[in-house]
Amino acid sequence: MMVPRAMLFVDWRWSRPTDEIEITVEIQNDIEYRGQHGLYLIACTPFTIGDHGAYFGLQTDINTGPKGGWRNIGKGAIFSVWDVPNNQGVRGPQDSWVEAGDYEGDFLSVRTPYDWGSGRYTLRISAEETDDEGRWFGYYVNDTWMGSLKFPSARGEPKIQLYCASTIEVYGARTVKPSAIPYWSVVVEPPKANGQPIIRVSTHYPSNVGSLRNALVTLENDAVRLEVGLDYIAHD
Repeated sequence: MMVPRAMLFVDWRWSRPTDEIEITVEIQNDIEYRGQHGLYLIACTPFTIGDHGAYFGLQTDINTGPKGGWRNIGKGAIFSVWDVPNNQGVRGPQDSWVEAGDYEGDFLSVRTPYDWGSGRYTLRISAEETDDEGRWFGYYVNDTWMGSLKFPSARGEPKIQLYCASTIEVYGARTVKPSAIPYWSVVVEPPKANGQPIIRVSTHYPSNVGSLRNALVTLENDAVRLEVGLDYIAHD
């Protein structure tokens, strides 16, 4: 299995820990990319709730993982946490499922089919109830619940910490050729962290992206445009 590779990043930071974060994205063009590889629009990674890293976003082809035989489902939403090695702290809608694995480090993930396309989507993580073992956080896309994860209370009530990065990642079963990556353009608006202002924005390209350099980050007023597959845009 190919290690997922992020192609570009935009970094966000706010002033203090929060109970909720939301990011609005505008998907400029619909794509179908499934089977051997897929693309993952990650709204936030690697953001931290309490002491645990997590991420959430939209994928072109969610799958059941190795324990489910790598069955490909198509478009969907994912919310994952690292270093929580059990499946007691996860719940989701009736058509969702849970994946617990160690092929990207120990992680727990709730995955829900969601037929997104071009358009505007608000992706939100919100604190829910707290019990003796931890605090639940739910994931919503345009106010539709995609699932919830519980974050242990190691040092007080878990909150979303100060940093978040948005990216587009390519993943799949084997090495991918840049020419196989479809053109995809997504405009990402600054996050809202319980209404706090964003105090820093930066962009960069990962040093380990290898040959996958057909990507571009562009500032557009307060928003940022992420484009991948740039060398292979279809011309009229």
